Amino acid sequence: MRQRVERNPLATLSDAGALYLVIPVKGNEEIVSLAVSPLAGKASAQKIVERTDVVYACAQAPSDGMRSFRVIATGSFPKSAASFAFRESAGWVRRSAPGLTWYHAKGVDVAIPARGTLCAVASGSGVEGQGAEIRELALRVLSGNASGGAVSREFAEYAATAATASKDGTIGFFLADPDSFALKLLGPDITLPVRFAEGYAERQEDGNYAARIRITLAEARSAKTLRPLIARAFPGATVAVDGEAVTVSGFRVDKEKLAELAFFSYLEKK
Repeated sequence: MRQRVERNPLATLSDAGALYLVIPVKGNEEIVSLAVSPLAGKASAQKIVERTDVVYACAQAPSDGMRSFRVIATGSFPKSAASFAFRESAGWVRRSAPGLTWYHAKGVDVAIPARGTLCAVASGSGVEGQGAEIRELALRVLSGNASGGAVSREFAEYAATAATASKDGTIGFFLADPDSFALKLLGPDITLPVRFAEGYAERQEDGNYAARIRITLAEARSAKTLRPLIARAFPGATVAVDGEAVTVSGFRVDKEKLAELAFFSYLEKK
């Protein structure tokens, strides 16, 4: 029997992603279902959620006005499950190339290249292609091509333990290219040398999330300049300067908004 592939899924996704996202599914089933259903359909999404331990995702830089989105889900995924989960009656079309079978629907390609690992690629355009991205992602999974991407040490350590330390269900995101984040947060007239941003969200008893963000800039002076602008963007939150970074804590995000921000804002036209 072929052995389960044990890799670092976050590092396998891409060498140069704009956004990295990690979601332990336990405790976050509702938000994962909210995010996945529009991409995979409600029936397929439910099957995916039931079998998944951790979702690792990465948004690529824009191409032709669109961002592509890559996902690796780890969990109980026998290779034979694909034909049952992605049925023709649900709108999926089977595709194949030497060494790989995948399924296409509505701009999404899905494959199970190895036991325990599901891969998906969404372009946001809905246009059917030749499966180049899903084939590349599957090959990276099988070959162990995992250079790690441009994430901080803290986020890399968090992602590496997400599968085993998922009791608290903390969701993490890392913005290696924070331009879109700064544009939405501060407006088009504000430009600051933001290097990267990372954040974590913990589920609360009411089903919504308590969040914290750390925004790292090129220099401490810029962090001091950014603090009052961030404070206006997050009324009621605790905003502080820590060297070259601005930290924001003590604010809440509802699950619908978190699902939307996590998955769909990076599929919009830019």
